[in-house]
Amino acid sequence: PYTTLFRSTNEFAVVEAVKAGCDLIVLPGNFKECYEALITAVEEGRIDEKVINTSVRRILQNKIQRGILVLE
Repeated sequence: PYTTLFRSTNEFAVVEAVKAGCDLIVLPGNFKECYEALITAVEEGRIDEKVINTSVRRILQNKIQRGILVLE
């Protein structure tokens, strides 16, 4: 049913991957379309914004722990 909401299978896959718990997704050249699909999924309530915030927090914490991101 969701496939009709997206213009490509990559967009569908990105939304489903985030719903499944992926924090980081490596995308092909259609970043903008996948980003917009995620925004739409949040706006429509298919992905809770808290899920996105938690993923971002985990990624930043991981970068800080490894010294990739240094806070001043």
